[in-house]
Amino acid sequence: FFFLMIRRPPRSTQSRSSAASDVYKRQVHGDVIPEEMSIETRLKAKLAEYRTDLQIGTRFDEKMSYFLTTSLINYEFERLTGQTFAAEEFQDAVRNYVPSGHTFKAFPIQMVTKDISKIFRALKNAPKCDEIMRTKGDQVYFAIKVRIVPYPEKIFALWISVAVRYLSICLLYTSPSPRDS
Repeated sequence: FFFLMIRRPPRSTQSRSSAASDVYKRQVHGDVIPEEMSIETRLKAKLAEYRTDLQIGTRFDEKMSYFLTTSLINYEFERLTGQTFAAEEFQDAVRNYVPSGHTFKAFPIQMVTKDISKIFRALKNAPKCDEIMRTKGDQVYFAIKVRIVPYPEKIFALWISVAVRYLSICLLYTSPSPRDS
């Protein structure tokens, strides 16, 4: 006797928004929300501790964290279907929220573990993420967002986004005048 089990992605649909809705619905199971919040809280503590060791203060922007939700939903949707969803809306939300003269950077990563030490090590080992976590400057605010997408048989996709916004400082360069030589 032979048994073969094939896992299928979410139901195929003609409408991108309804397929994205399927991805979103899986994310909002009541049992994953407390776990997402717990991972976010512990990652924030790890980031603050990391920056304290570098003698840099850390402030978090919860509203900015909220905007990251759309991007994480989109990454899982794109992973499943090969199509993007709501990328423009995310970019518009960031442009409308981030103050003029500020820079916004974000680093998304998908993990297969919920172990905080392993997650934070992976974040530090990713050069772009480490650059974000080491950001110094004026009006620096961080956001961390976690999304757990549950699948049958205790399989999950764990998405994390680490973001920063800060006041951009432009240094004007003027060439020396001939008199300065």
